Amino acid sequence: MISIANTQDALIADVKAKVTGLKTVDVMEGEFTAKTLQELIMLAPFVIGSYRMPKPVETERDAAGGSGTLEHQFILIVGAATLLQKYKAQRTCLSIIDDIKDLYDGKSLMVDGEPVTFGLTSIAPVDGGVGIVVYAVVFSVYD
Repeated sequence: MISIANTQDALIADVKAKVTGLKTVDVMEGEFTAKTLQELIMLAPFVIGSYRMPKPVETERDAAGGSGTLEHQFILIVGAATLLQKYKAQRTCLSIIDDIKDLYDGKSLMVDGEPVTFGLTSIAPVDGGVGIVVYAVVFSVYD
């Protein structure tokens, strides 16, 4: 069974160490709203980590009534300010996303002495409002 906190910490530390050109790499608790993202403009370009566990599917419950196989989603919010050029901000985000995909999709990261393998689930634009381009990059880990 993976440690969610330690896996998130390891992922954020690894992003901080290996992805160049970022002004901010951190973890955020709570919901990402357009207002929240507007407040992050001054921290751009950034990668902000978050965690979500979707509701387990009832058919996946184990015989003892436990949750069975769980999907853990580690979300990396990638953003760049568009105060000068929207095209340049989008290209910055896409370049960061390329680096993140290369580092983690189908790859393992050592957490508590055990390999944790990430699989890319989705990449989607997020409505960040005026002045910012934002994408959500979601990696899943099954436990």
